[in-house]
Amino acid sequence: MKHTQIIKNILSEHPLFVHQPLAPSRETVRVFDDVNGHYLLVALGWEGQSRIYNTLVHIRLVEGKIWIEEDWTEEGIADDLLKSGIPKEDVALALQHPGMRPYTDFAVA
Repeated sequence: MKHTQIIKNILSEHPLFVHQPLAPSRETVRVFDDVNGHYLLVALGWEGQSRIYNTLVHIRLVEGKIWIEEDWTEEGIADDLLKSGIPKEDVALALQHPGMRPYTDFAVA
C-alpha cells in the first residue's frame, strides 16, 4: 500500500526528529510494524534520575485509512501526510473525540 511507504518516509525524515537530537541521554526510536499497521516515534532515555519513555507519534492503518492516534509534533503529522499526496478523506484524527471528528476536514472513521 502506498500509504505505508509515505508514513515511513515522513517518520524517517521528519526534521524535528532527524536534525535535532533531544539530548545526549535520549534518543528517538522508530517502530514500524507492517504486519499490524502500526508506526511510531518513541522518545526514550533519561533526564537526571527520571526515565523518559514517550510516544511522540503513533499512526495506524485501519481498513485503508490512516488513523493518527498520537501526535506531539508542532505542525502536525496530518499536514505532512496531506503534503505527501494523501487525501483528507484517508486520514482520521483518532486523537480527537469521535463526536468532534465530523467538524474536522478529515475522515470521521
